[in-house]
Amino acid sequence: MILGMPPGQILRNARLARQQTGAPVARQIAEMIRLRSSRHGLSADDYFTHRLFDPAKSWDEKSRFVGLWARARLYRIQDPRWMEIAENKIESDRHLRAHGFPTPKIIAQSSPRDDVEGAVWLADAAAMKTWLRTAPYPHFAKPAVSYLGYSAFLFDGYDAETDTLRMRNGQTMTLDAFAARFGGKDGGMIFQTLMRPHPDLAERIGSRLSTARLVIIGKGDDRALFVAGIRLPVGNKMTDNIQGGKSGTLLGRLDYETGAITELFSGFGLNLTRTDKHPDTGMPLVGFRVPDWRPALDMALAASRTFEGLPVQGWDVAFTDNGPVLVECNATGSVHLPQLALGKGLAQPEFLALYDGGRI
Repeated sequence: MILGMPPGQILRNARLARQQTGAPVARQIAEMIRLRSSRHGLSADDYFTHRLFDPAKSWDEKSRFVGLWARARLYRIQDPRWMEIAENKIESDRHLRAHGFPTPKIIAQSSPRDDVEGAVWLADAAAMKTWLRTAPYPHFAKPAVSYLGYSAFLFDGYDAETDTLRMRNGQTMTLDAFAARFGGKDGGMIFQTLMRPHPDLAERIGSRLSTARLVIIGKGDDRALFVAGIRLPVGNKMTDNIQGGKSGTLLGRLDYETGAITELFSGFGLNLTRTDKHPDTGMPLVGFRVPDWRPALDMALAASRTFEGLPVQGWDVAFTDNGPVLVECNATGSVHLPQLALGKGLAQPEFLALYDGGRI
């Protein structure tokens, strides 16, 4: 049976898991095989990512986790037409603004469409380079269609002498290199004004933007919050994306009623590290109440009802100095992130109720 990981690596990981929790290696392998046989598509990587080797978890708890191999089945209930709107950041922005919701302001874009209100259209690589030489800085750039925060940049400025862009992480990139990579019309790039964090958050984590992932489920007007977690960037990272647990970004579990951070950790699985404070500021975070929590949640719930054909929606909401802002709606978002934020598998009764027969 294919477990999605080389046997040698499985053994090394299982031995490390035994050191951490006392779980016997043979039992871990037996559980992996059994979980792989289920409809939830769990691989060995999923098993270790969610620490399913932990003897503190019951078999019922372990069997409710969903793996990457089940992703297609997980999102089969989504309407393709609404998925297309949600996954294209320009179309999603247009939809949300039409319904009166605040979104990050797009100041320029290079998609095939030239009708984004208030945005300069960068028709080709040459136009992109011309605009970037005189653009307002700082600003944020990302693909109009992307996943997991890849190819996202926070640009602090432009150096005319070297014709390079300066990024928040201290790196630089020549305009020629950037335009050659992103100046085509394959979906395009969008450039947004840089949002600033709410002062209460800035005091705790520094001048970095933080977003919550709110998974909202339901049909029609009957929508409810299912998962709530907040991502807190560290160091000079340009985004707060988790990116497989390698970014160092902190993930906080939230109390649904108050928005208080109840648990805080970085890394996944065997590399999970728990903490209660931000590593850069030293400020305590566990127990801290996310500012504007109730307005942010109410806004996401209201917005979810406008994406009628999506029973499962993963909203990224930013907590800014100008109130909560809807960054994007993920119609086929990460399988790992919501389960890490939930601390449980997705296959809970209220989630399974979305599927005919109660099965993913």
